[in-house]
Amino acid sequence: MKVLTLEQAHKFLEKAGAVYVNQDILVSPIVDELQGDTDNNFMYLEWGDDIDGYTTLSFNEGDNQQVAVSGTTMFLYHSEAENEYDNVQISIMSLQQLE
Repeated sequence: MKVLTLEQAHKFLEKAGAVYVNQDILVSPIVDELQGDTDNNFMYLEWGDDIDGYTTLSFNEGDNQQVAVSGTTMFLYHSEAENEYDNVQISIMSLQQLE
């Protein structure tokens, strides 16, 4: 597994039209600019429906300064993560390797 800086990972996320969340939920990410502020949320993932409800995950700069990647998958911590094992697997729909 390789580690990217947040700036490097952000470039891949900006180009992603769609991502798989934890290998089973396909969404289009909402990616905002990096601001150099640890509290800034730079990405949002939202999915769901009117029957089961909606889920929104936000990702802030402070929790993701270093991003682990493997192939086309990266592991990010969402803003509500409670521990170091509570990361989200994000697989970018791309033919491009992240390493």
